Amino acid sequence: MGLLDYLTKAHNEELARQLLQTERKNAYQASMLEEAVALTQDEDLPHKLARHILKLELFDTLKLMLNGSNSLHDAYRLLIKETERFGDKDYIDYLPEGKNQANFIYHYYPEAKPHPFYCKYRGGLLSHVPTLMGLAPAKVEETECVTKGDANCLYQVSWEKQPFTSSLLKGTLSGGIIGGTLAIMGNLLIKGIGLGQLLLIFLIPLFTGLLTGHFVDLYRQEQRKNKLISRQQKLLRKKDQLLGERQEEIQAIATELSQKDRLDLEELNQLNERLNQMNYELLQRNVKILQEHEELRNRQEHEYSMARSIQKSILLDEEEFNHKSWALQGSLAYQPAEQHIGGDFYDYLEDQGRTYILLGDVSGHGLGAVQVVHSALSYFRSIGKKRCPEKLMKILNKFLQKDLRKLTSYATAIYCVIQDDALHYINAAQRGGFVYKPREQRFVPLTSINRPLGSAISDNRFFRKQSIPLEPGDLIVIYTDGLVEANSGAEEFGSHRIEQIVRSHYQAAETGHYPHPHQVKEALLQGVENFQESGQADDLTLLVLKY
Repeated sequence: MGLLDYLTKAHNEELARQLLQTERKNAYQASMLEEAVALTQDEDLPHKLARHILKLELFDTLKLMLNGSNSLHDAYRLLIKETERFGDKDYIDYLPEGKNQANFIYHYYPEAKPHPFYCKYRGGLLSHVPTLMGLAPAKVEETECVTKGDANCLYQVSWEKQPFTSSLLKGTLSGGIIGGTLAIMGNLLIKGIGLGQLLLIFLIPLFTGLLTGHFVDLYRQEQRKNKLISRQQKLLRKKDQLLGERQEEIQAIATELSQKDRLDLEELNQLNERLNQMNYELLQRNVKILQEHEELRNRQEHEYSMARSIQKSILLDEEEFNHKSWALQGSLAYQPAEQHIGGDFYDYLEDQGRTYILLGDVSGHGLGAVQVVHSALSYFRSIGKKRCPEKLMKILNKFLQKDLRKLTSYATAIYCVIQDDALHYINAAQRGGFVYKPREQRFVPLTSINRPLGSAISDNRFFRKQSIPLEPGDLIVIYTDGLVEANSGAEEFGSHRIEQIVRSHYQAAETGHYPHPHQVKEALLQGVENFQESGQADDLTLLVLKY
């Protein structure tokens, strides 16, 4: 990671942008800068470095490092001088590893104490560790490995400053001094010594000191080498010891697992017998469940067949209605649900110029819903011609309350009486019905302002009658929710599609020749069939009358 990333983390975006432009201009100096500010494995150091740069305001120095510096040496020197100017010597801890680092630390700060640095083991005896300018590694300690393997292990090296003069130089100077002294003394004490003898007296101690210093240097280097080898051997022995301890732990765990696996044969037999017994009991339970399921399915089929027969016997036959001569032209359609017995009910009566229509839907399915339908139609057929709409709906509600409460259900219904050129109706929460007036080309909905049947009410004010004037040619359409709620995916067929089909049939007809209710009914059924993706999910009842 380069300096640009560190400065960006320090939220100095303007400086980061400037440095980025500079890096693009001079990639070589940019790479030197990144090398100069490369950090160790400490995750907090990037923030520390950025904080130091911002604190010391080294902006001009950084620009010089990028544009005017000829070497990495100048970059280090400038950083250290700028740091020294602000009196913050801790900054040297944040310089990169390598021999230049140690050289500059002790070149500019000879009084500084040894600092720990980190370097990777690359084979040999840490041969890349710097020993220039009298610096030598005083202590090498292995730190935690970043990853497994010696190639990635880090070693912490503490440095100490060594005298610049080596033993070789010391021996040479000592031998020269001793030889010169002997030569002078021999010349004073022994007269007649020639120049060659004098040089021989001087050179012998000199070369003796040179050889002695050389061997002393070799001895010291060998000592340092042996010391490092000893340290590495110690680390290896420590690793071997740890490995041995791990092997002992693994062996102990393996022994414990082996002992746990040695179960007694009798215990295994007992477990096997118990398992067989449990399997037998489970098999018996499965057989019983299958038998109960079969009995339930047969009972449901019997109830379904019985409910379908009862429903067929009490509902007005569709074919009989459509072929019978009524005072009004009409057409009826009833389509039961495919998977269950629904709760749709309807009836049609005519008496003394009046037409009585009852159409509704019991929530829920099955034999219970059919029983409620049977009761509702029985009451309607017995008293429908004798009571006013409000009174009839109150009586139906009273007699159906008990049956509906047993089923925790309710029933919606619409009751219509056609007489004296008007449609009088009471809508008890029934969704579906309107009068289409072709002369005005508008739809008048049969709105609901009453509660559904089964409500706990006691007077007629909860069933209020409404009226719509009728003219010859007006179309009356009444249906249950099976028509309007027929769906394709998540979308319903909807009342707007019903109205669109009715309007299109009337617009296509010749003036004064309105379509027969049977045509409108068939068009609506065909539209629902084309719209639905699957079969009939709920009962569908549709009654179309032309006044």
